[in-house]
Amino acid sequence: MKMVDRKHYCLNPEEAYFDSPQFIGYNATISAPHMHAYALDYLEASCKEGSRVLDIGSGSGYLAACFAHMVGPKGKVVGIDHIPELVEQSKLNVQADHPALLENQLEFHVGDGRVGFEAAAPYDAIHVGAYHPTIPHQVHHPLT
Repeated sequence: MKMVDRKHYCLNPEEAYFDSPQFIGYNATISAPHMHAYALDYLEASCKEGSRVLDIGSGSGYLAACFAHMVGPKGKVVGIDHIPELVEQSKLNVQADHPALLENQLEFHVGDGRVGFEAAAPYDAIHVGAYHPTIPHQVHHPLT
């Protein structure tokens, strides 16, 4: 998490380090830092050098950028969000923080996370950063 600066992923950089969710527009938030820490810790064993990760509900792009650092240059992280403006903003956020990640290691797509993103499957880890009452088969099926 120290390699990815939250100030590039929040609308109000002065509040980027508060341990609370921050509004990022379009009725969406970037999760509190402690929630990101839990997710990264939980998925650490599956996010090794060369791993493939899907981030559903990628929002600001922050957690996807963290995953990209974890999987290294031989890995692949795909962020998917249903809000086109957030997908475009996430690309700009990563461009401002770590532009090299966007060369071939990290990509963002507009789409329905409930159906996953089969085009880049299989994945070693899938993070769901959005609420859904059940886990649809299309989401967990592409796990390796």
